[in-house]
Amino acid sequence: MLDAIKGVSKSNKNVLFINSCFAYYQSERQDTWFANDSPMIQDKSVALSVGDWFFDRVGVSAIDCLYPCDNTCHNLVFK
Repeated sequence: MLDAIKGVSKSNKNVLFINSCFAYYQSERQDTWFANDSPMIQDKSVALSVGDWFFDRVGVSAIDCLYPCDNTCHNLVFK
């Protein structure tokens, strides 16, 4: 997958936030985007990373270590 995105990862017009969590639920739910325990890469949450990109504060190309190294991941159980 990382080889497939090399071309788009070089542009500041794109944002990459690829963590090593098992599920990418943080992109679907606002409560996980803004939670104090939101998954992070280099001490930055997905919400802050996307905000930095959207408001042209900083280009974002955050790629985590290989699964399952990220200790900020957590599982949500939906019923």
